[in-house]
Amino acid sequence: MYLVGLLAAIGASLTWSFSSTLWRKQTILVGSTQLNLLKNILATIFFLPIFLSLPWLIELRPICLLLISGAVGIGFGDTFYFRALNLLGTRRTLTIEAISPVLAFFFSSTLMNESLPSRSWLGSLLVVISVSIVSQQAPPVSSFKQKLKNSDQVKGFLYALASSFCGVVGALISRFVLLEGNLLPLQTSAIRLLGGIMISFPVFICFFNRSLAGVKFSRIKFPLILVATLLGTNLGLILQQVVFQKLPLSVGVTLLSTSPLISIFFSKSEGDKPGKNGVLASILSLLGISIVVTH
Repeated sequence: MYLVGLLAAIGASLTWSFSSTLWRKQTILVGSTQLNLLKNILATIFFLPIFLSLPWLIELRPICLLLISGAVGIGFGDTFYFRALNLLGTRRTLTIEAISPVLAFFFSSTLMNESLPSRSWLGSLLVVISVSIVSQQAPPVSSFKQKLKNSDQVKGFLYALASSFCGVVGALISRFVLLEGNLLPLQTSAIRLLGGIMISFPVFICFFNRSLAGVKFSRIKFPLILVATLLGTNLGLILQQVVFQKLPLSVGVTLLSTSPLISIFFSKSEGDKPGKNGVLASILSLLGISIVVTH
């Protein structure tokens, strides 16, 4: 059981890092709101057979909780994530999002009355330092060979933090259902995705007046979208749920946080050179997370 969770965590980190590189190339051409909606629609279609097997009446309460989890973590969180990718690039976005385990540990200690070991403060400090290093680095040059303004860099930083916050809230709800309910990781993944697309339509279409009608489909490389969706959304969600089910939270979150280090191998494809500071920030972030969540 432990080995299955370990392999799932490593697989999730790999799929997220690789798919993030593919999404980054599309966010330059298509708005993050439309791209998130398109991604969720495609991923939901892939999950259609799973919806038919769900015990809707028997597991109504956990299903409703998972819908809320998906609305927050996927509907809002992924849109913020795409905006951060567009402004900061893959490596910096993933490194900032590495603060998620710290947020999760904080919420667990405050909302669930779990004690916070003193050594965890050292880990939190290391993460804060790594995030500070990343936020001071200039973003990669865009495809139009123009550097982004400082205000855009700040926006990207805030979008990444907002994405982390939404992701943590969604993950906490999801973990609660997995521990207390009888649903399988495959089923919980599909339900969370459905919650994400349910919030995408009324909020991001009606309130922001942006829809797929405004997308120039000729600019979208659908083969890349399909691969990124299958890997980063469908497979990534399933693997994440397996990790939460098979591994202790501290071990699982630590392993899932290796994406910033893995993303370094894909940074050259974006014209983004990590440099010594970038590598140091990723290592400090991973080290800090390891100290925080393992005790």
